[in-house]
Amino acid sequence: MMDVDFEPEDSDFEDEPAPKGIGIVQRCTGKSTRLCGDEEIPAVVQSILPEGYTYHACRIDNFSQNDEVSFSAIIRLNLRSHQDFNKWLENFQESSSTTWRVKRTFPSTGLKVVFKKAYRCHHNTRPGKGSTNAGRRVASKNTNCSADMIVSIKKAVYEGRTLSRSKDTHLPQYPAELLLNYRHNHQITCADALKFRDVSEETKEVLISLFKRKYGPTQAVEMIKYDLQLRHGANYHMKAADRAVCPDVQFAHR
Repeated sequence: MMDVDFEPEDSDFEDEPAPKGIGIVQRCTGKSTRLCGDEEIPAVVQSILPEGYTYHACRIDNFSQNDEVSFSAIIRLNLRSHQDFNKWLENFQESSSTTWRVKRTFPSTGLKVVFKKAYRCHHNTRPGKGSTNAGRRVASKNTNCSADMIVSIKKAVYEGRTLSRSKDTHLPQYPAELLLNYRHNHQITCADALKFRDVSEETKEVLISLFKRKYGPTQAVEMIKYDLQLRHGANYHMKAADRAVCPDVQFAHR
């Protein structure tokens, strides 16, 4: 995990044209500080960030791109509540084909920080001692992946529309600070990884719709596979391996 203290000095901002759909990407162009410099988000990193949000890159480190993109970053974005973040996380899991579990929760007084939580890649399962029932599945899923992230959402406006007196110059535009360690020790877009993803909410709704039309669990899954074949053609096998969009029959029986 990145050990970071965030103490920015005054800085200016410059808008950059953003790729289609991603929103605005901003960078510091004023006085350089220890943690907030003139950082450009690489295009491949932008491609895994959800569209429709405004991002400000404070720092991008350890960037590499081989079979999978790898980096660590401090990113500010325009999220103001835990509901905002939950929606962003749902979108991020879809756009990056990754899945995240809660690693740690932090108490929030609401005075300066309204929400703070740590997450880990779900390929770090931390199986309990003596666990035998799920041993076979855990053994194949767990890679002790060190990828993780911490999100903090700071209070930008107080009652009566009074702005925060924080020295954080990213307020009130960017209340959310994301410390993202995106250095996975496993492939992300391969069948062996995709088969462990959570079934998406959209796919759950499709299943429910099929059940209402009197399809059984097995028939419902087959209908989903048939639809994937029609929509994705040559890419069908990769889509069918992704549990987020193609659930297993065991899940459909729940």
